[in-house]
Amino acid sequence: EQMWDSKEVLGASDGAGQAPGRLALEAGWGVETADGAGLLTPYAGVSMSGVGADYRLGARLTADSGVSLGLEGRQSPAAGTQATLYGRLDW
Repeated sequence: EQMWDSKEVLGASDGAGQAPGRLALEAGWGVETADGAGLLTPYAGVSMSGVGADYRLGARLTADSGVSLGLEGRQSPAAGTQATLYGRLDW
């Protein structure tokens, strides 16, 4: 943990106008749907910056018909706990 508190690692400086650095990681894995017509992708992610860490957990469902759905939960020091449901239709 001491490594992430270091200004050098986070890219922060004592100079005015310099934004701190950010590190974002995401891991996901694709699972074919039972009927073979889509892909379910559960994922987890973390973003670290000089402000703190944001944690994300969710899933995306993409169908061959052009429909995409997603559900994501997020925990961050700035915004607290959030849940987002989103969809997309391509035609």
